[in-house]
Amino acid sequence: MNNKIEEYIPQLKKLAEKFGGLEKEDCLQEGLLGGLKAIRTYKANKGKTLDQWVELCASNQIRKYLTSEKRWRQNNERVKRELRFRNEF
Repeated sequence: MNNKIEEYIPQLKKLAEKFGGLEKEDCLQEGLLGGLKAIRTYKANKGKTLDQWVELCASNQIRKYLTSEKRWRQNNERVKRELRFRNEF
């Protein structure tokens, strides 16, 4: 399986650059996880090529990561504001 995922690293790097911005390395890691899941779960009779399936699974994994990271940051900022507010009184 490792040899199979190595074939997709250039494709996943491009995908990470598309989504990543400053978090390109994190997006690449998430893309690799999505790629590994895609290779493990691929079924040829479902109408998609392995290339398409890898890109779809990697994109979904990156989106999921970015969404959860954004939520974490928003919640973290809210907690910081609440703590500052409490410390003022």
